[in-house]
Amino acid sequence: MSADGKDDPDKIDPDTPKKKSGVLDSVFGEDYNKVEVRFTIFAAILIAINNGMTNGICLSGLLVHNAPADDPLNPQTAMVSGVAAYVTNSGRFLASESWDAYRYNTMMFLSYMFGAWIAGILSPKAKPYAVDPMFGPAFMIGGTFLLGSSLLAVFEIETRFIWYLTISANAVQNGVASIYSANLIRCTLTGATTDIGLIIGQMLRGNFDKFGRGCVLATIVICFWVGGIISFYSVRAMQTKTLIVNAVVFYLVGVLNLVYLVTQLKISFAQAITGDWDWKDVLNKIKPDGDKQSLMDLFNELDHDGDGTLDMHELKKGLKGKVTIDELHALLQAADTDGDGEVDKQEWKELVDELYKEEENEPIPVGRRQSWFGRNRNEEEESPAAAAAAVAAEEVAA
Repeated sequence: MSADGKDDPDKIDPDTPKKKSGVLDSVFGEDYNKVEVRFTIFAAILIAINNGMTNGICLSGLLVHNAPADDPLNPQTAMVSGVAAYVTNSGRFLASESWDAYRYNTMMFLSYMFGAWIAGILSPKAKPYAVDPMFGPAFMIGGTFLLGSSLLAVFEIETRFIWYLTISANAVQNGVASIYSANLIRCTLTGATTDIGLIIGQMLRGNFDKFGRGCVLATIVICFWVGGIISFYSVRAMQTKTLIVNAVVFYLVGVLNLVYLVTQLKISFAQAITGDWDWKDVLNKIKPDGDKQSLMDLFNELDHDGDGTLDMHELKKGLKGKVTIDELHALLQAADTDGDGEVDKQEWKELVDELYKEEENEPIPVGRRQSWFGRNRNEEEESPAAAAAAVAAEEVAA
């Protein structure tokens, strides 16, 4: 205890689990990566504003010139943030045998589904709150859709593909955001508004468990609304050229994803932009000293509560000083194949087998060792601390 009566931070046990302390804890859990959360929140704000702006532009009637409101070839306005109206109208116009209107409404909701399909087919096994290799490429594809739509508008080409491409682009970004955030970050407002109403009702009855989720959803709705305000002024200033701005924002979100991968996970730029990487590739860069058996024995050492699984707190405690928080998250995300936030012994074995698959046929040369940070180094260059860690690993193996 310090002189002023407060806890001395130097005396606090570093192994004590972190207590929940705020909105982010209630949304992302206790073991979230702060850097990744900042990227996520900033990207979510950009996506929501961009979606609201895109929708406002397409509803303004100023994106296409000289198109009468009832022109079946080139409608004057279109909703591009949701498909409920198109599904309903498709049925209505089918029943009334208004075939052109039926085709238009059907193509709009199919185009939205197509954009979501792209996100799903690029990331078939993505886990919540884990960056998937294909998120960056998905945003680049969505940006290209929106760029194509904007060019059709700029050159005043009378085609419904202005709307088809725009709604597909929005579906790509919504699909990626939904996959990453386990449906928390969605820019279609029906679900978000429903959830906000439910959360407010629960809070009035004393249940504040989802307060953090409500704050995130309210932020998304507000940002979408702000995007609508921006669209009012931007479309009047730029008219047919306005969607180019939205395409740039799409690419910017993709670039943010690439920046995170390159700076935080040490993925090469070429791998990041093509999606040609895997979490096990990241883990190979932080593989510890020791042989395969020592890593298998390490599981039992880290499993302090003896429940047969490792969680983030046990990894932090057992590997403290050897890895950074980003590398710990890479370890957990690479090993946790079922996405439950913990690593059981079978998952750990599969990870170790994957790490040593190549080395079983190609031994590491004598005098070289792989560090936790993925740098090969000569044994004579190792620090005393590193040498001690190597000795400890050998003792575990013995």
